[in-house]
Amino acid sequence: MAEYTRCRLTFPSDKLPALSGLASIFKRNTGYTYLAGLWEEDFINGLLWFAPMEQGQPVEGSVYTYRGPSWSWVSTDLAVRNMIFTIQNEFPAHSMSDIELVNSYVKHIGPNSMGKIARAIITVQAYMQRLSYKREDGTRRCSIFDINGQLCGNGILDATDDETGVRKECAGIWVTERRFKMYDPEVPVPATYILYFLIVVPVPDTMTENCWRRIGLGWTPRWQVIFAFEKSNIGLV
Repeated sequence: MAEYTRCRLTFPSDKLPALSGLASIFKRNTGYTYLAGLWEEDFINGLLWFAPMEQGQPVEGSVYTYRGPSWSWVSTDLAVRNMIFTIQNEFPAHSMSDIELVNSYVKHIGPNSMGKIARAIITVQAYMQRLSYKREDGTRRCSIFDINGQLCGNGILDATDDETGVRKECAGIWVTERRFKMYDPEVPVPATYILYFLIVVPVPDTMTENCWRRIGLGWTPRWQVIFAFEKSNIGLV
């Protein structure tokens, strides 16, 4: 994915059709289920993409052709990377608290089930919390604040908006908690906990209630404090 998104297609809207051949081979070899550029069997890792800072700054709301749903990397024309965890940990890769895919709906343009998408919606079950964010001047970096206005995390937005230094309402959808040890045999270090979450804003939708759109990826070490104690069903477009 990371290599592919650095390619410059003549028509960015051809992103999925250009990849469909390789995706078909992978599906045939693995039996995995394709979902708008992600794989259901690797859904959690698939959500952990972000657009690195050392490139352009697309403006949110600017006119563009629909590529795909906000939760998939195909929605942006920027090069993207996934969070890579190179430190092997002693804990399960995922826990019962991770986001869960409940159902999905993908409407394609034409007969190619791995080609262009007209619309895609997923319903997930996850912990969610109302938050706010403030973008730094001239970047897509942002600070995340809890419901009490306390700084609780950081994030990278998928696109810039028109205002910097202004706190805006959003929400966080818990994706996964990663626990790992930066282990040096001569200098033991305690486990580190980081929670990764989607930064989302509400959108009206006639097909599903409680519908949201991703605008970035955030992370925090304060998961016990800022997230709800019960999961809920959430729609993402």
